[in-house]
Amino acid sequence: NQYTTVVFGRDGEISFVKQIPIGGAKFNREIAAKLGIAINEAEILREMLRIERAPNAKPDTAGSPMEQETALDASTRQVMIDAVGTVAEDLAREISLCFRYYTITFRGKRVERAILTGGEAYESILLNILKRQLAVDVEVAQPLKGIDMRNVEFDGDRRGLLCEWAVAVGLGLKGWNANRVKAGKNKNERN
Repeated sequence: NQYTTVVFGRDGEISFVKQIPIGGAKFNREIAAKLGIAINEAEILREMLRIERAPNAKPDTAGSPMEQETALDASTRQVMIDAVGTVAEDLAREISLCFRYYTITFRGKRVERAILTGGEAYESILLNILKRQLAVDVEVAQPLKGIDMRNVEFDGDRRGLLCEWAVAVGLGLKGWNANRVKAGKNKNERN
């Protein structure tokens, strides 16, 4: 994606939206430029880095021929971390400017937390920088939390949190509670 969308809401209502021209594509372009490779190669390397840095990475396969083929060398890894960090710092700075604008424009409204959604929410470097620079709690969204997913099969890597489903879930649930309340009122009126 080319953009990050910052949305401020309170009590179920959106009060501020701003698009920042920094998204996953910029992370990939920065890595590609620093390493002198194609953007699609940068995407592959980023996925390899994510897998390496995942908390549930399997250490028992260390040294296997498969891992040796897919392991990143230390210098490539560091260039990638630095490139992602640079872009993440820029994004965090832009988001903090949105925080300032929001608190000045909507006097008395303080930002309490930030919820990260989308494919880049899995980027641990970004998450750590946001936690460090924004003076609020930062968490990764879990839009399907509490929904029984035992019989659902997904194609590809689903990484557990499914935060890239936030918009779809939000749109699917929009007005759901209001409709339930309205249905309850109609039922009570008949009794």
